[in-house]
Amino acid sequence: MGHSCGLSDRTLLSTIFENPNCRYVKLFYYDTEEKYRETTYELSRHFTDKAEMRKKVLDFTKCVAIPQIV
Repeated sequence: MGHSCGLSDRTLLSTIFENPNCRYVKLFYYDTEEKYRETTYELSRHFTDKAEMRKKVLDFTKCVAIPQIV
């Protein structure tokens, strides 16, 4: 479904997120708003410009929880 936002993906994700063609980043989080926040914190490590990150990462209300198969 995506990347874990771990440090092993740092070069790849930094290149993608900081590219001028990347207009926004939509997060798919697990279950709760708290998990959304955790993912946002993990994602922040891949941006050198935090102001740009705040512009690109969509708000919780515009993101979607990952569907879980029960």
